[in-house]
Amino acid sequence: MSMKNILYVRLTTTRPKKETGFIRRTVSLFGNDKKEKPYTLSGIFDERLVRTGTLMEYYLKDDPDMDDIEKYHRDICDVMRNNNYQIVAFEDKNTAKNYEGTHLTGDKCVLGNEIGIIKNDMPDCINSFVGVILPDNIEEELLEVIADNFRYLIVYSHERDVRAKAAEHIMKYNSTAVITADKLYSLYDAKVIISVNTGTSRPPEGYPGKFIYAYPSFSGHDDRVCVNAYTENFTGIKLSAAYFEALRLND
Repeated sequence: MSMKNILYVRLTTTRPKKETGFIRRTVSLFGNDKKEKPYTLSGIFDERLVRTGTLMEYYLKDDPDMDDIEKYHRDICDVMRNNNYQIVAFEDKNTAKNYEGTHLTGDKCVLGNEIGIIKNDMPDCINSFVGVILPDNIEEELLEVIADNFRYLIVYSHERDVRAKAAEHIMKYNSTAVITADKLYSLYDAKVIISVNTGTSRPPEGYPGKFIYAYPSFSGHDDRVCVNAYTENFTGIKLSAAYFEALRLND
């Protein structure tokens, strides 16, 4: 199986350095000077110095407007198309978008890692009801990761259609027992509560269950799911769980 080209996107608030030197000055002299690009591209190498992907460091100001965001996505599409990247991994989940290739944010990796830890620490939770706090639109693959690991689930969302759709998919997927809940206190007796809703940053007060924040914005830079690599000038870099997922696709 051929390896797929990986593009790893990292945001930066530092503008790329302008190109200098004889070639740059000559191009400018003849009037073919292009506008400075808001990004740089460099190779990503593993500990054996084998190239595994490309790092795109994209300059985006702290408070970007819609034009900035649209250009950001347009530039990524252009780079992917012109360089035949089939996988794009986003370090920042909040700036991710699904392009023509495979797009990754590290969710499955983080979720699987957190579930593995909790099952090791609390093995009895496998046979107990586990609560799940849903976002407004959850990827079905994440529901399947949860259903693969626990036998009884209580899924909560303030939106009726969201919890009903999630429960239906879980039961069709592997017949895991699932109950829907429209009140958060319905999860009070759950020994473990998995939050895949990025709007939930802390557990409700008084809840005795163990909370898992299974999304990259809280856990994506955990050493257990990160990738240590090098750039072209042998500078060490740490890449998020999204890159870990990308590498697994190429295994």
